[in-house]
Amino acid sequence: MKKGGTMIPDKLKELEARVRGVLDLLAQTRQERSALEATVGELQGEISLLKEGLKKEQSRREQMEGELKRLEVEREEVRSKVEELLAELAKIEALQGGRP
Repeated sequence: MKKGGTMIPDKLKELEARVRGVLDLLAQTRQERSALEATVGELQGEISLLKEGLKKEQSRREQMEGELKRLEVEREEVRSKVEELLAELAKIEALQGGRP
């Protein structure tokens, strides 16, 4: 009887040790999870900042493209006026008979 009687407390001690190990592992896992959640939060903040920066750069790019198109139109208008002026000068020179 003594043999069976000591087995139960030994088994209980072993089971208690295992339960403590599982609880320790669970506590460690919870700490790691909290640390990972904090990291995820920080990374989400960085992503938000990067998205905002990207939107600003896209807006700036669109403004620059609009400015470029406006300048191209203006250049064509100036080129056309210069060509008209050169044509007028050529007519005037032709009327003067090539005299300076």
